Amino acid sequence: MMSVNYKDADNRYSDFNAHDNFASIKAAQASQRLMALGYDLYQVIKYKPETDDFRRAQADYKDSTSRLMIILDDAIRLIPDPATELEKFRKQAVDIVATTDKGLEFGR
Repeated sequence: MMSVNYKDADNRYSDFNAHDNFASIKAAQASQRLMALGYDLYQVIKYKPETDDFRRAQADYKDSTSRLMIILDDAIRLIPDPATELEKFRKQAVDIVATTDKGLEFGR
């Protein structure tokens, strides 16, 4: 019985480590996506709306915003206990996206 308990504890610990490490990677990716958002916004504002560059930059901006939220949601699902901190980060990211969306409209 002791060996079964040990194996179960070892499996749970390994599973926790795998999820924790993957969540850390997701959080780092979210941070990168957040920085990319500012660059994508700059690109959209820089180009004239009738150009292919504008359409590409606009698509990149939309992709960055959706990827950011997907990545954060993945991280929150992976580590539910400390997810409250990630949920705060996600709310702040939503606020940043709303602000950059306003900037995007203003820049046109």
